[in-house]
Amino acid sequence: MQKFPSIQIPEGHVGVVTLLSGSEPKVKNTYTVEPGEKGVQRETLPPGLEYINPYLKRIDIVDIRSHKYDTVGNDAIYFPSSDSFNVTIEGTIEWAIRPDRVAEVTVAYGDVEDILNKIILPNARSIARIQGSKLKAREFISGKTRSAFQNRLLTELKEECWKQGIDIRAALVRDIQPPSEIAALISQREQADQEIERSTNRMEEAKSEALLVEQQEMAARNSAIGDSRRQVVTVTKEAEQEKGVTVTEANRALEVAKLQLEAAEKEAAAIKSRGEADANVVLFNYRAKAEPLTKAVAAFGDGTAYAQYFFLQKTAPAIQSIVSNTEGPFADIFKEFQSFKAKTAGQEKK
Repeated sequence: MQKFPSIQIPEGHVGVVTLLSGSEPKVKNTYTVEPGEKGVQRETLPPGLEYINPYLKRIDIVDIRSHKYDTVGNDAIYFPSSDSFNVTIEGTIEWAIRPDRVAEVTVAYGDVEDILNKIILPNARSIARIQGSKLKAREFISGKTRSAFQNRLLTELKEECWKQGIDIRAALVRDIQPPSEIAALISQREQADQEIERSTNRMEEAKSEALLVEQQEMAARNSAIGDSRRQVVTVTKEAEQEKGVTVTEANRALEVAKLQLEAAEKEAAAIKSRGEADANVVLFNYRAKAEPLTKAVAAFGDGTAYAQYFFLQKTAPAIQSIVSNTEGPFADIFKEFQSFKAKTAGQEKK
């Protein structure tokens, strides 16, 4: 049994896998193949410890960290300006392999040195020469021109290298060396231009100060106007608030008066209803008493007959009581009458 050591993939690196045994690729003549096919796999391995069978699989460790390269000395970029003067550029390029295309770039171009010499430097020199040939030698001394040139260089270099799987993260132009025969003249001219610019700046500063004073005066005047307007607004708002309070109180008093009137009307209606009810009770009582009397009068024919009947009905018990009573003055009259009658009858017998 044969043992093989593990493979350590450090941080900032990936593992490019090559299957030494597998199915034949369906698409021929490509840098990478599909999973399981024999050849370089498109997917890479992340940092970590890997155990493989070297007879079936090979892992190549690739650095995907940022790399810097200085274009100085013999590696500096040279090109002619539009007025046929030689210009030298020294700078720094920062780059890294795109993580999604590590396997393809590694197979197509090779290691870091190959990538630098086959992709980055050729593109940088080509773009610098194309863009630099559009400018005159004296224009490379101006800071604005150099900044614009650097931005164009970075933009185009980034676009071209990105297509080839390389991420250009920075392209800094540190020094631009114009021809010595015009450098002094250009420097003097630049100094004169700078002096003109400083004078212009001083004039602009004076104008700015005058404008500032004017703005301060306007601000003071506007502040005074604003204070007056705020006072007017305050007085107006206070008057409106007082008006609102007065109207609210009047409306409240009106509502109270309406409620009081409604209550008085309801109370009057209740009193009226109670009076009508009491009157109806009295009326019904009289009607209840009068109706039997009317029927009784009608039964006797007229009122006189009923009056006699009523009189006799009231006096009959008293007469009966008097007649049946054997004591008292009225009874004495009857007694005397009976005594007299007895005496008369005795005398007639004699």
